[in-house]
Amino acid sequence: PKPSGLLRQVFPGQPVAGGEQVRLPYLVLDGDIAVTAPDSLVSTGALNGLGVAVLRTSFDSPDVLAASNALVSQIVNDPSWDGKIEPGPTAAVPEDALAWFAAQPAVTSSKLSDVSFGGFTGRRLDYGIGALDAVGYSCRANGPKCVSLIAFGGYLRGFAAGETGSLYELRSGSSRLLAVGPSAAGRKAVESLTFTSHALRPDSVAAALVAGGGLTEGTTYTVPDFVDGMHVQLRSTGPGQRIQLEPGWFGIYAEGSSVPALGVFRGDLMRWNTDPGFLPQFPILSPGGAPQRALTVGGFGADVTTAAATQVAEGPSAVDIGGTTGVGAKLLHTGPGLDHCEKPCVAPMFSLSGRVPYLQDGIARRFIVTEVAGQPVVFVSNSATGDALLATFAFVS
Repeated sequence: PKPSGLLRQVFPGQPVAGGEQVRLPYLVLDGDIAVTAPDSLVSTGALNGLGVAVLRTSFDSPDVLAASNALVSQIVNDPSWDGKIEPGPTAAVPEDALAWFAAQPAVTSSKLSDVSFGGFTGRRLDYGIGALDAVGYSCRANGPKCVSLIAFGGYLRGFAAGETGSLYELRSGSSRLLAVGPSAAGRKAVESLTFTSHALRPDSVAAALVAGGGLTEGTTYTVPDFVDGMHVQLRSTGPGQRIQLEPGWFGIYAEGSSVPALGVFRGDLMRWNTDPGFLPQFPILSPGGAPQRALTVGGFGADVTTAAATQVAEGPSAVDIGGTTGVGAKLLHTGPGLDHCEKPCVAPMFSLSGRVPYLQDGIARRFIVTEVAGQPVVFVSNSATGDALLATFAFVS
């Protein structure tokens, strides 16, 4: 069962009530980081990867808080870069990130002070952004120009002309965070952050992730706290495999492949798509909602049986994954579909955090829904490699 008293993790697309304290998943892997929302907020850090959290008052409003692990952050050496041309003019965050930031021409005022709160020590830089006549880019509709100074992981944040705010560099144990609060509410949110350290399991995937995600064949790894209070354990089954981890999802890739052999999703973030013509694009919770139904073990079997836009190549049938019983089926889409993939495709299900396991014309995928500690977990296997990885799974507390 889920441990009692454990704070809720907040994932992309989920709201946070004013005054509620929640955990920000995977900002660091050697502890838990929690934040208390000063007002009603929503997490919008979709697809920004490991070590990033972004909170806003609404999907289309400026951020209230952005925070990232310094290991995945970068400084931007061209303030007019809008992120559309790759590779970007970026570099690793220097040891004194705040001094670098204060020295940038767009930053016209700065005040540095020491801070200590929630298990963190560090410094806070109160900044002001000047007029952006010769540099910058259009980052907001009918709004001021912005400059790019820091990429918080995959989130390239624009600092707007005339903006005032606070940039933090925070440390606790081996963890180093960068965070920005561009308002009084943002500063309150940042300074509500708490860090609770915990010892890394010897088999934690953290070391592999920091080194680029490469896995060693035959080695067992643990993905910490993937399901609240429970860890996912798996063994690499081939040479050159690598892992990518985001809040609510991780994928294992075979050597040289850009498509995961196996994707694993938190099922409480997944929805069955009741309209095969619907293209899920983040934010899923946009005005008007989406044709969706909660995903459960029992409901998945019924939905697969009646799915209009997919052919059930195998199943549904009972499946055992790591000692948990679920329902699995191999689905195969044939014919026309969404013009979103290399081939016509449909989305039988989607994650509210932005990840979508599409079915492309003529390519079968195995979908499995099981339950761990009362919470659904979804597996999507794309190959024999994915099936082999599934056979190694276990869930440990």
